[in-house]
Amino acid sequence: MPIQSLEFLSVDEAQAFVPKLQAVAISILTPGRAPAQLHCDIEDVLRLYFHDGVPHGTEPRKVDLLSTEQAQAIIDFLRHHHAQPLPRHLLIHCEAGISRSAAVAVFSASECRVPLNGQFAFLNPWVLSTLVKTAYPYYVLD
Repeated sequence: MPIQSLEFLSVDEAQAFVPKLQAVAISILTPGRAPAQLHCDIEDVLRLYFHDGVPHGTEPRKVDLLSTEQAQAIIDFLRHHHAQPLPRHLLIHCEAGISRSAAVAVFSASECRVPLNGQFAFLNPWVLSTLVKTAYPYYVLD
């Protein structure tokens, strides 16, 4: 069975999270921060470091935002674990658990066809659109 459930949390909540079944995680933190200390029973962790923000016009990026390469790493991670035979829970976290992780969770829920609960008012639009454009490059988003 594939990824059958997922949730997104803050880094503090994720560090306190104890999996009840097989779990994998996507850990998103600000560059320069120490890695999150996740439970030892989480079998695989994709660790990414990028800032929470969106690019402004055509200015060169002054901070590291989600890159196409990082988006592809998320997509590959999801597709790999979704194809596994045993059911898995997907934990996604960022610093506050409301912007970057919410965007990755919305994409992941759609990609893996699992229900998702939570608040999405502050979802990072750059993260979500970069994931969609990377996963489905032949579709045009306006």
